[in-house]
Amino acid sequence: INFTRSLDAINISHSSSDLTVNPFLQEISNSAYFNLVSETWTNSLFITEKTYHSICFGMPFIIWGEHGILSELKRQGYKTFDTMFDESYDSCEDPSKRLELLVKSAETFCKKSREEKDKLYKKSFSTIRHNQINYIKRQGVYEKEFHGILDDMTRRLTK
Repeated sequence: INFTRSLDAINISHSSSDLTVNPFLQEISNSAYFNLVSETWTNSLFITEKTYHSICFGMPFIIWGEHGILSELKRQGYKTFDTMFDESYDSCEDPSKRLELLVKSAETFCKKSREEKDKLYKKSFSTIRHNQINYIKRQGVYEKEFHGILDDMTRRLTK
């Protein structure tokens, strides 16, 4: 499948490309159908660079994190890959059951024929582009949210 995934392929000017691109990771992302992201915390909706790398590299993803993490991404304007994966794991509050559902979702995709996987992957191109453009547009928002978190922490610590 020929599909350029990097942010540079998007015809949009962006001043902040602050994610360092590791050529090894870029090569891996160019040869996989999806990324299984293991977020830092499974008890917080804090989304880290692990998820944002998938977005920037143009990788469909499944995320092992706090329940509701996909809903949080949608709140931020991102789209997820519900045409490729069963994302019901995201609403499961029990971490063990959520992990079981996530693994089952990944296994179900992996058991599909190459033709089926190619078809589903090709259908994800518009979601991939949408997410990359949304990431670029949200750069200023992330900075404001981060400063808001720091201000809140400072207020709490100085009480």
